Amino acid sequence: MEYKKCTVNGIIYGENDDEVESEKNSEEEENLRTKGMLSDQVKITKKLMKNAEKYEDGAALLRYYTLLAVCHTVVVDEDPVTKQKTFSASSPDELALTKGASSVGI
Repeated sequence: MEYKKCTVNGIIYGENDDEVESEKNSEEEENLRTKGMLSDQVKITKKLMKNAEKYEDGAALLRYYTLLAVCHTVVVDEDPVTKQKTFSASSPDELALTKGASSVGI
């Protein structure tokens, strides 16, 4: 399962596979993705959340992703050598939602 998009305050963040330009091959398309969401959408979401005091949508996104991260039971392990984080959860849903929050910096 992969976190691809959400709707917060009536605005859709993220895109479906069929919304990606059809002429891109699957390797190029995969390079555009950051843990499920398209990298451009992740950048926009992070910018809005960073400026949450200026943007009402940014504040709503910050609350949404914070709740998404803390309302699920997930264990995060970090490899001491590579510093790479590994997420483990009891369900694929919890794992996907938590990784979605992680992809935007929560």
